[in-house]
Amino acid sequence: MYLDIIVLGAIIGWLCKGRLKNLGNLPLKGIWLFVALGLMELGMVFTQSPDRRMLYQILIMGSAVVLFLLLLINNRIAGVKIITAGLILNFLVMAVNGGRMPVEEGAAVISGQGDYLPELVSGISSRHFLMTADTKLKVLADIIPLPPPYPVPRVISLGDILIFAGIIILMTWGMTSKAKSKQPNYKRINDKIVNLSLFK
Repeated sequence: MYLDIIVLGAIIGWLCKGRLKNLGNLPLKGIWLFVALGLMELGMVFTQSPDRRMLYQILIMGSAVVLFLLLLINNRIAGVKIITAGLILNFLVMAVNGGRMPVEEGAAVISGQGDYLPELVSGISSRHFLMTADTKLKVLADIIPLPPPYPVPRVISLGDILIFAGIIILMTWGMTSKAKSKQPNYKRINDKIVNLSLFK
């Protein structure tokens, strides 16, 4: 879903004279959480049918918890706090609407997603549903269209905008940051030499 934003972040990072290889220097923690998140995402691919909706919603809520933990332990990295704020907004609107994201009909049409409306109306989508008068927290729903000529037309939320901004900041910061110097601490070595000399 965020591949286009990652590419945009990489382009901005490159324009800022950054390098993709520098992303390997990001001080990421909780690698096992990345693995768990990947397995949950894979499980969601196979549980999007209506008869597996309950399992799908359990997986999506579980992945949200894992993602929050992952962001929490990495919150000192540039952009992560903004991503977390966006995820909280998306999680909130989904939580109060039965675990699915509401989509505004007009925004879907403007973005060129009109063919998707029958699926939203029928309620067979495990991830989204068409916004109605009873929808809660509409301002946080998918109400912002990204129409063509944008390369990946879709409808996004305010939370998505924060997530996009955070990803771009993280990519740019990571690409333009250099690895910390691994030179020895000469002051500490010198202090040890001095202390040893006092006992002679």
